[in-house]
Amino acid sequence: MDHVNEHNITCYCEQEVKVTVPEIINLENSPEKADEIIQGEFLKLICPNCGKELKPEFEIVFHFAGSGPSLLFLPEIKREAFYKGQKEVPRDHNLVIGYPELREFLLMNRSSLDRFSIEAIKLHLLQKAPSESGIVIYFEKIENEKLIFEVIGLRKDEVGIVQVPLKTYHKLVQDKDQLVQEEPYNAMFRSPYISVKLVSFEEAS
Repeated sequence: MDHVNEHNITCYCEQEVKVTVPEIINLENSPEKADEIIQGEFLKLICPNCGKELKPEFEIVFHFAGSGPSLLFLPEIKREAFYKGQKEVPRDHNLVIGYPELREFLLMNRSSLDRFSIEAIKLHLLQKAPSESGIVIYFEKIENEKLIFEVIGLRKDEVGIVQVPLKTYHKLVQDKDQLVQEEPYNAMFRSPYISVKLVSFEEAS
């Protein structure tokens, strides 16, 4: 870890809690940080006053082994600013917004999966969902030649599971160069961000 910043956050009980956050994390040197993120333990705090669990989000850059692009993690509260062009981001970085996307990116990275093709699968699944459902989908793992996705929002306080054959993913990877130029797939890009969430944003605006 390199430079760190100190932040004061306010708990729901109005207690101020100090947290130290690195500006940059090199996951090659600190692989345990990837495990913390995947397990949901990264930056998790307990309020000393009321005991409530807090999981604040702060802008962080992650470096990986090798010469691949770095990853910029933006807090969810900065999503709208990025969509409106009010938040500058490096074009040579990958980008995720919000903790669930950060966790998913690391899971995909561990399985060497192509981000566009995973988002395209989500697009296909969401096209079958009721409109205005608020459903979100995240990749979880590969198991028995199938991609396992978690589906949030189908039922209150429940997480659904969808299994997609791995061959479907490989077909999307094969057709990627053509698909990225076609609707609605091209709506998933807002450099350097790739997400099915952009399709919903474009349709709503």
